[in-house]
Amino acid sequence: MANLSKKKQLGKYAKPKDLGKALKIPESALQKVCEDYLIIRRLAFIRIPDAVYREIFGRRSVSVRLRSLVSSYLKGLPDLTILFQSGHYLAIELKSRTGKMSQGQKNYKKLVGDNYYVIKSFDAFRKLIDEKIAEYNN
Repeated sequence: MANLSKKKQLGKYAKPKDLGKALKIPESALQKVCEDYLIIRRLAFIRIPDAVYREIFGRRSVSVRLRSLVSSYLKGLPDLTILFQSGHYLAIELKSRTGKMSQGQKNYKKLVGDNYYVIKSFDAFRKLIDEKIAEYNN
C-alpha cells in the first residue's frame, strides 16, 4: 500500500481535483486504510470495533447501569493502540480533517502523555509509524 497513489489508497473517496490538497474523507475510511497499513507492516494493534459500541449503547435492553459502567472504562480510549515487539506502544486517535477531540479523549491524552497522537491523514499516520519502527528497532 505504501507505493499506491492517494487515489488508489482512498478508492471512492478520492476525486482527481482533490489529490493536490488534504482530502476530506470519513474517519472510518481513514481508520480502514491505517489498519491495512499496520497489517502490511506486521504490527499488532488493538481496536474496539464499532459493533461493540452499537451493541452496548444502541440497545434498550442493556441496563443504564451497565452502559454507565462500560462508558466509564471506554470513554476517551484511542481508536488504535499499536504494540511494538520492543515493548513500546502508541495510542492513536484518528480524526477527520475537521474532527475535534472529546473531553474524554483529552483526559486520556493527559494520562498517556507522549505516546498519544491525534492523526488526521494517512500520510501523517504512515510517517509516524515508519519513524517509530526505525526508532524502536535501534
